[in-house]
Amino acid sequence: MDIDLLLPDVLRKLENLVRTGTIAEVRHELPGALVRVRTGNNVTDWRPYHELRAGNTRTWNPPTVGEQVTLLSPGGDLAGALVIGGIHQNDHPAPSTDPNKTVTVYPDGATVSYDHAAHALVITLPGGGTADITVPDCITVICKTADVTASDSATLYAKRVTARRARHRCQRQLAGAEDSDVHAGNGGNGRPGVAPRPSLKQAVRMSAARHQRHNQPPHGAARGRLKPYQGIRRKVWRRPTSGTRLAGG
Repeated sequence: MDIDLLLPDVLRKLENLVRTGTIAEVRHELPGALVRVRTGNNVTDWRPYHELRAGNTRTWNPPTVGEQVTLLSPGGDLAGALVIGGIHQNDHPAPSTDPNKTVTVYPDGATVSYDHAAHALVITLPGGGTADITVPDCITVICKTADVTASDSATLYAKRVTARRARHRCQRQLAGAEDSDVHAGNGGNGRPGVAPRPSLKQAVRMSAARHQRHNQPPHGAARGRLKPYQGIRRKVWRRPTSGTRLAGG
């Protein structure tokens, strides 16, 4: 066996054991995406890439064209290479240099950042972005203060809405409309959960009824033991002081 003839092939395989390259093409398909990698003057065949998880827990985050990766080739054969990403480069630099942050930046500009030194989680979506959370049973939110700002509108759909102080657990009661704090209704858009909005005439009647209840004299006022006092906001009733002349006295 001529060693001089074998040596070039051995050196080539040693060189191919671990190589770096960039993604040339991506094919998104099942059971998993395949990629072709450009390394030097060569472009590999379609090869699988190393995903974060691929068992009962599965993730999907395929590499993109131009991403720098590592090729691991058992026996030095690029035809059996495994692609592992990613390596930062000038065209795709790191999204942060802060050692206290874990940051993910998406192609549309969306960002998820957690600062473990400041204990701060920041999620930023681009214009037109949406977020949906679906939980079949229960959501519990515990915090010191809460601020919700809706520049357009905010709608709550529920069979029962309960507000209590110092309660940090889900209210799973789904009582009927007759026991609801917010009665189930149509809401004008075919979705049950809130009472339909009253008409202008109904709103005027409801306001007049509340005004009449607020100005109704309490028990004892008709017999002269209390006298009316016209306050700034509404009429209130109080007991007369010494020397006050009562009506009819």
